[in-house]
Order: sequence, then C-alpha cells, then structure tokens
Amino acid sequence: MRIVLVGDLMVSHSLRDEPAASALSAVRGLLARADAGFANFESVAHDFQWPPMTPSGGSWARTPPEVCAELRELGVSLVSVANNHAGDYGPAAFASSLATLSAAGLVYAGGGQDGVTAAAPAVLRTSAGSIGLVAATATCPAHAVATRSCGAVPARYGVNTLRRKGSYQVPGRHLAALSDVSAEFFGSGGEDRVVFGGVAFERGDSFHREESVDENSLNVLLDAVRKVRSESRVVLVSVHCHARERDPHTPPAFLVGACRALVDAGADVVVAHGPHVARPVEIYRGRLICYGLGSLLLRPDDAAQPAEVYAAHGLRPGDGPGLTARRLRGLAAGGEDCSALVVDATVEGGALRRVDVHPVLLDTDPGSPSAGLPRRLSAAESDLVLERSGVARLDVPRGLVVAGVSASPRG
Repeated sequence: MRIVLVGDLMVSHSLRDEPAASALSAVRGLLARADAGFANFESVAHDFQWPPMTPSGGSWARTPPEVCAELRELGVSLVSVANNHAGDYGPAAFASSLATLSAAGLVYAGGGQDGVTAAAPAVLRTSAGSIGLVAATATCPAHAVATRSCGAVPARYGVNTLRRKGSYQVPGRHLAALSDVSAEFFGSGGEDRVVFGGVAFERGDSFHREESVDENSLNVLLDAVRKVRSESRVVLVSVHCHARERDPHTPPAFLVGACRALVDAGADVVVAHGPHVARPVEIYRGRLICYGLGSLLLRPDDAAQPAEVYAAHGLRPGDGPGLTARRLRGLAAGGEDCSALVVDATVEGGALRRVDVHPVLLDTDPGSPSAGLPRRLSAAESDLVLERSGVARLDVPRGLVVAGVSASPRG
C-alpha cells in the first residue's frame, strides 16, 4: 500500500486555475500513483453564512465549498480536520464543513458533534486495504474543542484535542520584576510563583520551559489507535501542533514522546504539522514519524477577513495584498521559512518498505500571484530542506529504503 502525505492545506481559490494547477502538477502526479493521499484540511468550507468567531486560529480560514471536490480530484482522500482553524466560524460552520467534505468523497477524522465522535477513528477502504485515521490537535482555541454533554448542558461540535500542560521557570530577579508588574496592575504578586498573562511562572535557577501532554487526552488517542488497529491494514495518526523550541525546525520534546507512544500503541505512520516549516523524519521501531510536514498550500483569503484584522494592521478593509505582505513578513520574522515535505510511504506485508521524502518551498513573495504555492527549488535549497528532515542521518532497519528526492515536487 502506498500513501502520500502532505501537510496543511489552507486554500481559498480554485486548484484548477493557474497558477495553482501548474504549481501542484508534480504533487498531483505523486498522489495519482498512490492508494491514498493524506492532508490536514486547515480551513472551514462555507459561503459566509456564519459570522467569524473570536479568537480565530490566527487568521480566519475559509474555503469555497466547491474546492473540496477539487481536493479530491487532486488525489487527497484522507483529511484531518483537527487544527486551530476549525472553529474560525463557529460550530454550525464546522458542522456544515464536515458534511461538505463527506459529500466531496473525503474521509475525515478529528472532528464531530461531540467529544466522542471527534475522537473516533475513520476508515478509508481502498483496493489495497483499509487505512485507519486518528486525528487530534494540540493547538486550538477553547471554543472549538469538542465536548461531551453534561446533564442538561448539550455537547459542543468541535475538534479532538491533545491537551498539554507547561511549567515555566525564571531566575529570581526576573520573577521579582514580574511580581512587581503584576502587583501594580492586577493587585497580586508572589515570591516563588506569579501568574502573569494567564501563565504561571515559578522561581528557578535559569530560564526553563517544560511541557508535557495531558495523560487523559493522550489515552483517548491511544485507545482510538488500538480500536482501529484490528480493522486496518495501515493505521495513520495526525497531530496538529504549533508548539516549538527556539528553533522552529526542532519539535518539542512532549510531541516526540506523544508520537512515539502512538507508534507503541499500534500506529504505522504518525504525522505532525502546524508550523510552516519542515521538521525531522524519524524511523521509530520500524515505523514512520514525521514531526513536521509544513504546508503544501498557504493561501488564506486575505481579501475576506473581519474588519478588525485590517484595522489592527492600519489597512483599509479588504486590502488583501497589504495583509498578505504583513502575514508573510510575520512568518519570516518568526523563523518560519515556509519549507515543507511531501512524503511517499509504502507499506507491504505489515511493514514499512520505502519512504521517499520530497522537499518543498512555498513562494513567499507577497507580490507574486503564486504566493503560498509550491515553487521551484534550487539544488542548494532542496539540499537544505532535506538536511532539516534528517533523512541522511536516519538509522534505517534492514529491508527499508528511505531516500531524499532532490527534485522538488513542483511542476
């Protein structure tokens, strides 16, 4: 069985028209030769029947409903809907979006009418066998989280989450400064612990941040993997996560631990995505983990955002080019270079047999009609993205071939 894995799809325009059609031609070819194609659908499909929610997942992501069928034409058959943009337009819009994805022939996981259905695995049946998909997000506004009913309180439509908790330590003199500011403006301080901006800081010998996953939410994912294992030839898990170290290309330790635990539970392939960068690939116990696929399409509709977005940037309402320029500059300032990976994985006889990793760079020129689409890479750029993927340094077991493909998957 051959599965092609791509990262985030944030799309607001037709994929049949130029320049998207040409930019995606090579990826389309890879997907056409696969038994299944996976992506993270980081948007909500609707025609503006519902108002935007606050806060959003960053910007407000919206896809014209008819484009969902174009994603299926592209070769995408499996999608995660668990991400930070699923709740951009509220639960009714999200519910409608899920129905639109289904009508387009896309199998999704990670969202639903309550916490139980959002956590449930989905199964795609192909001529080569069944693929089980489990999906969750570790980055999400609270209003988009799927909940269970509680007495007379109904459940909420939303996404499945991998919750995390953090500990922040700072040296004593810095904690004292935070305490003074907190006491001055909010009437509370502290000697060993200060809550500032909703974050608890504790006294420590140095600056140190430690994050871990909530065991209960991780167990929900592990149970879903075990459940779908018995009816699937391949089990695929998707985790959306924007958490990062100082270097955005380095996955946080809690994400590494969670991904490995999912393999231990029976997953064949675990993919993470969220930051707009390529992160390392790992072969763990003979299974594939991709810690960051990046984005294949990063094209939100910057000309159709809430009025306050333009006001915050000093732009006139509807100034799409101006907002695009600011958004791309913001990514660059944060070290996110819009690199990505397209991973072509083959599983035979219950074992991973081949993994081909294709480097991608998106066009980040705000004045380009191809902004947010895959562009051609130079040899040096291709080598750099593959270097960050760590393919050449992998400890590969006998019988498995892992290769970096220097040619960019861009037509």
